[in-house]
Formats: sequence, structure tokens, C-alpha cells
Amino acid sequence: MTRTLFGFPLYIGMKRRVAKKYFNRYWMSRSDKQQYSAYLKQFEHTKIGDSVNTCSGLNGKITGMTPEYILVGGGQLLLDIVLCTTVGNCSFTHCGIEPPKTKAEMEAAIKEYLQHPQAKLWGWDIRYSPEVTTIHDDGTVVINYGR
Repeated sequence: MTRTLFGFPLYIGMKRRVAKKYFNRYWMSRSDKQQYSAYLKQFEHTKIGDSVNTCSGLNGKITGMTPEYILVGGGQLLLDIVLCTTVGNCSFTHCGIEPPKTKAEMEAAIKEYLQHPQAKLWGWDIRYSPEVTTIHDDGTVVINYGR
């Protein structure tokens, strides 16, 4: 079990074995625990200023993080982390946070998004248009809604 996630301790004020029991209950309810554990380990030391791929399908630099803990077993357990990035805000547990992707991978994802039947209704045709979203060769993304 990793001891930190985005630099925040997974548990506070409880023994490791007790924390592991609650951690497995809240975090490891996924079907492939070994694979999910490896996924979490990727973000053990990720910090403000690092890039991640957000639920928008775009890479964003982390500009802020807020941990959310719950009280369990006489201590606190990390339940979620809200990430503020340059391309929007995401919840670590509810959004699809991944390591940064390449320009080609992001462009392929955008092409797939735009083929969705509801893309125009949801505003994806505007959000992912070249006038609004610029993907640089190094994987950084700039979104400009005319501000």
C-alpha cells in the first residue's frame, strides 16, 4: 500500500494495518486490485506544477490540490483529492486522471469525442475546436475562450 497520494498522507492518526483495512474498503473495491494499486503508485509523488491528463482528455498542469479526509477508526482516511489544473478542475476518484499523454494521443481522443452523437449539443465542437484549444508538441494545452 502506497503511503501518499499527490504528496498527501493516505491516513492520519491510525496504525497502518487499520488504515489498510479502511483503504481497501474505500479505494480498492475495483476488480483488479494489483493493477489499481500500480495506478495509484504513479501519483504517489505528483505535485503542483506537474502535468496530468484530466477527464477532458487534455493534459493540464496542476495549479492546486485540496485533500478530502473522512473520519474512520479513530483517525482520518484520504477519500479524494480535488485537482485544479490549467484545463479545469477534477476529482481524483471520480474523474479519469492519468499520466500525461502525447499530442497524438490527445488528438485521437478529441477526434473520437467529436464523433459522439451528442458532441454538438454538449458544446464539444466549440470546446475542442482549434480556435479554442491549442495542443503544443510537448503535450501542453492552452484553452482560450476569448478572455
